[in-house]
Amino acid sequence: MLSIKTGIPIQFEWSQGRQSNTWIGYVSFVSKENSSQRSQPMTIKCVGASFALKQSVQRVFRNKTIQDVARIIATENNFSFVGDSIPNLVRYEQLVISGESYWEWLQSKAAYIGCVVYVSGTRMFFKKFTSLINLGSTNVPILQMWDNAIPATAVGSDRTLSYFKIFSGEYIESDLEPRSQKITGGVDPLTGRAFYAKATPKKTKDALRQTTADVLFDDPITNRVVHGSLMAKSVAEGAAFLAQFSVPAKAIGQGDPRIRPYFPVYIDGTGDDSDGYWMVDEAIHEFHISGEYRVKLRLLTDGIGTNKRSVYRQATANIAGTVNLTEALINKTPQLATSPAKSSKLATKAPIIKQGNQGYVRTPTKWKATATSKAIDAQ
Repeated sequence: MLSIKTGIPIQFEWSQGRQSNTWIGYVSFVSKENSSQRSQPMTIKCVGASFALKQSVQRVFRNKTIQDVARIIATENNFSFVGDSIPNLVRYEQLVISGESYWEWLQSKAAYIGCVVYVSGTRMFFKKFTSLINLGSTNVPILQMWDNAIPATAVGSDRTLSYFKIFSGEYIESDLEPRSQKITGGVDPLTGRAFYAKATPKKTKDALRQTTADVLFDDPITNRVVHGSLMAKSVAEGAAFLAQFSVPAKAIGQGDPRIRPYFPVYIDGTGDDSDGYWMVDEAIHEFHISGEYRVKLRLLTDGIGTNKRSVYRQATANIAGTVNLTEALINKTPQLATSPAKSSKLATKAPIIKQGNQGYVRTPTKWKATATSKAIDAQ
């Protein structure tokens, strides 16, 4: 098994009830233990289709927005691209990639304008947090926790949430973007006039809660160069968007293929302050040989208390969930197929006739978006 090479394509499919998902990617490395015990465990570490974006380059893009460059990178690496219509998007005279991989550059530049880059299958999403939340809100997974005093036979459905821990506060020290007012500025090189811009995560338009956490401190942004008032405003608002979700929680529940980063889940049965919509920051899907399927989550929200209703979300999620009609029409199925297999295919230059010829560069066999998937995502 140690002959398995880095870059061999992998496809993994799983389901829970009527919900299913398909994960595609590549082998990263193999870990094998040798010891005196009878069981000799071996681990195959895999990376998603974004593995192709680990290539480091020296490259200059002229007269482009950050989203324009992301679209070019996606197309060149055989991804379909799903972006947002972002107001006040700055067009740069030049954008330089130097000493970074495509993936590192995309992550850092997306943060400039308050967006995230997320790859699902061979789809590259370049969107704001709130846009991804709205995309998944019409078919949101519901994790419910019943009172421990209620017998299991007294409820009509299974408990799908077994553990929930919230960290509540206005300013929590963590690896998240600090929840503070973002301030940026500079000097116009032509007029010599100083300009400033500020934005607060408390006043973003698409909040999850009616009452969001307070902002206690200011945070001057000194590590980003801005050349005008429009760019200063874009950088300040982008940082404020990333700081919006600052109330974290940990959860363990029944597995659901729809759960993935930056999309919402609905927590129920933990109390009036913590029940409601949460954004998934990290999701670990665990499968056991016995058939057990559970998910470990790191969740984020922007406050506590009552949900804020929007055109995309009900104040209280339906216990049975609702159908995302857009995705249902696209995938011709009543479920939310997050990465349907038909949206991706393998492209190879030659058949692998010898085991030693497998690998990412020996006999390239790479995942690419289908023409149908590219056409749909471009609309």
